[in-house]
Amino acid sequence: MSEKWSKEFDSCFQVGSIEEIADALEKRSGSEENALAMLAMTAFTLMTRRGICEMQNVAPDGKGIRLELIGFRGNETIPDTLH
Repeated sequence: MSEKWSKEFDSCFQVGSIEEIADALEKRSGSEENALAMLAMTAFTLMTRRGICEMQNVAPDGKGIRLELIGFRGNETIPDTLH
């Protein structure tokens, strides 16, 4: 994840509690169900950002993505290339 994107992502979450996030999402999405879906995606994104997996371009032309799963076998990195 690029440092610029990471800083932008962090700036979106300057709230103090999960209830504040849920309330803000409900107001934006218009319903509790949509807010819960958005909250689930937010949680997944935060977990991903914390290092569960990291996606990087493998080729300069942007074709193909390498998905590295980190932490499933100690410190071993398991690369997988998708084309």
